[in-house]
Amino acid sequence: LGVPMMILFTLALTPALLWVREKGGSILAPALLHGTLNAIAGLSLILVERTHDLLIGVVGLPGLFLLSLFNLWLRRRV
Repeated sequence: LGVPMMILFTLALTPALLWVREKGGSILAPALLHGTLNAIAGLSLILVERTHDLLIGVVGLPGLFLLSLFNLWLRRRV
């Protein structure tokens, strides 16, 4: 289940990274966002009590839900 969730996460993250790249005017801005997400993802796995893998972490359902909301917000702005 990890590979399909990661595929969904990367597909959902792409518009956010592209938006940050456009607004920042540099590749450094989305690279910093990517690094920050990697750090937060690891931290959330350490700090949050283990339940089902779909329910925790940045790549879990909460992360996908928040990314989907952000993508809807981006789509309405365009």
